[in-house]
Amino acid sequence: SRTHSQLSQFMREVKRTTWGRELKAVALASRKSMCINDKVTKLKSAVRINAACLDLCKNGAKESAEEGNDVASARKKHQEGKKKNGGGCPFRDDDRSLDLRDAVLSKVQDIEDVVQWGKKTETCPYYGSRAAIRAAELVTIPYNSLVHKGTREALG
Repeated sequence: SRTHSQLSQFMREVKRTTWGRELKAVALASRKSMCINDKVTKLKSAVRINAACLDLCKNGAKESAEEGNDVASARKKHQEGKKKNGGGCPFRDDDRSLDLRDAVLSKVQDIEDVVQWGKKTETCPYYGSRAAIRAAELVTIPYNSLVHKGTREALG
């Protein structure tokens, strides 16, 4: 489809069908459409939002890697560090992303539904929806994501 609103409309129509009741579907959208981090969304520009998101995720991953060899202790220290000094995005958490992935796949949902789940669970809808791609039977994406080589490759 061409726009996020068209994808949402399509997913609402899929929900109304008989096979939509059991279909594992995910609607992908841009960081600009799915981000729930107020510090990032206030930037308005898609380019700036993408850059800020990637920087937050990169900084969080770097801090975790530098904190020790034990994965569990590194994750714990990383979570504590995020609460104390804002390192990494507070909504980007692997465990919560998997929970959001499962919620996304439990029933057909449009982009707005996924964003609401993310807000409710304080989990990044952008990365949670991407975690659902492999298990989904139907994946909807904006047309420009399909045409743009870098974006297409990032989706797998």
